[in-house]
Amino acid sequence: MIHTSGPLVVAGIKVPAGSYSLYTVPTASEWEVIVNKSITQWGEEHTYTDAVKAQELGRGKVKPEALKTPVELFTITSEPGFLVLEWETTRVKIPVTAGS
Repeated sequence: MIHTSGPLVVAGIKVPAGSYSLYTVPTASEWEVIVNKSITQWGEEHTYTDAVKAQELGRGKVKPEALKTPVELFTITSEPGFLVLEWETTRVKIPVTAGS
């Protein structure tokens, strides 16, 4: 979940102030980032119904990077302008900027 008191742009998706769920669909060459207004889902694919999908704000794409040193636990951190996801030998930087 992400909570914002002001508008953002997340992976190219305009996100108004509010609470949202953030999903990723990883592949070897790119990850799809999904921002959804539904905050009752827990990433279980079988519960991502058409009704939940209809609440998507949008989808964006980001490229994964290889890590030299593996990360044992799934980790979410931030860097200026990015939400960073790391796990095993993969790092994904999701761009996050102030919106209007």
